[in-house]
Amino acid sequence: MQDVTRAPTADEQGGMDWWNAQSEQLRSYWLKEVGSTTASAADAWLKFKAARDLSEKLYGQRPLRMHHPRHA
Repeated sequence: MQDVTRAPTADEQGGMDWWNAQSEQLRSYWLKEVGSTTASAADAWLKFKAARDLSEKLYGQRPLRMHHPRHA
């Protein structure tokens, strides 16, 4: 069982902030990118981070379908 009394980690908070900043259309996009019918916001955050990291590594750019307040 998860400890719901602890504060979120920096990465967890970043994921929550990212998810909350997404439009319904972008949330749907990232959930579909996970490729599972049981995808969660946390799964979408992991998929987004993987896409972001790969894009930065290969092209020195961030993915087009993203939004994060620190990168807006």
